[in-house]
Amino acid sequence: MNLDHLLPVKSFLRTGKTWRLHTCARGYMGWSLRCRKLFLHPSLQPKHSSQLPGLLRFRTVSSLPTTLVDPSRPSLFYHLLEAPTPISTDLPAYAVSMLDRPPREAQSPAVMGWLPAAVSSEGGEEAGLRDFTENPKFLDVLHQVIQKAIEDGKDERLSAEAMQLGKGWMHVNDDRNLPEMGRISRPDDIIASVRVEGGEILPKTYNPMPTYRICTTDGLTTLSKGLEQRLLEALRRIENY
Repeated sequence: MNLDHLLPVKSFLRTGKTWRLHTCARGYMGWSLRCRKLFLHPSLQPKHSSQLPGLLRFRTVSSLPTTLVDPSRPSLFYHLLEAPTPISTDLPAYAVSMLDRPPREAQSPAVMGWLPAAVSSEGGEEAGLRDFTENPKFLDVLHQVIQKAIEDGKDERLSAEAMQLGKGWMHVNDDRNLPEMGRISRPDDIIASVRVEGGEILPKTYNPMPTYRICTTDGLTTLSKGLEQRLLEALRRIENY
């Protein structure tokens, strides 16, 4: 993979020797979900570490871009939240969203989840993917949107899969890691299951998969174009725009 565009001096967070989560000259950010170690950007380093035996005191986050766009997936946005946040009372965080505007509330259902924007202790304590916290409110909206799309018969791919199956249980899969023909997705990539009879989906049998995860090593929730558009419309209604 070509890493020429990943410039350490422009980076926001570093992953070991490779800079993955970064801001470039135009204010964009790229995020590799395979990263393991995240380190403080210089602008968040404490002013006087000798005065901070415990929790770090951070510079103001107002000088950082308040909204960043993932260049590898322009439909994802990272909105900077000052402390307190849903995942910390003392440290800033990023609200990950499919909307380009910051959420009205940090715990808005329009937020997919939260990512730490800094580590919390002196001496290089590391934060990583284990610290991504998904928003259960977003997950509820996701299920509502997909179930309504099935009721309306508006997702052509799901309808085609039901026709092909004919009868039985069918999985609603996340597009980030679609299985090969005849194979089953991993549990964390199966959004829900539905019953099919006579080549048609029975909407009332929609059953959310408890093992589904918004964030995995293959990325964040990814839907078909039709479902994504319906989800965006629902999220915009939540945020009143």
